[in-house]
Amino acid sequence: MKAVGAKRHFILQELLAETAVIGFLGAAAGTGLAMAATAMLDNQVLRISPSFDWIIILGLLALGTALAMGAAMVTAWPASGEKPLTVLRYE
Repeated sequence: MKAVGAKRHFILQELLAETAVIGFLGAAAGTGLAMAATAMLDNQVLRISPSFDWIIILGLLALGTALAMGAAMVTAWPASGEKPLTVLRYE
């Protein structure tokens, strides 16, 4: 993207927005599967009644999104600073 004139902050913003969406979807899928597994275990094995607190669920979604964005930042920051000619030379 830098080869067509994009600035570093625009590249970072785009990569982090994409990662935030993917991280949120992953956290939502993981949270949903965990809730389904807990409900299934409750009915068949444990005989306890689980309670799902929405504050904790929202916190897990935020944590999953933040972890994904932090992991992306580790690679996005150096990659966004590369010169286009250096990157395209090895493509």
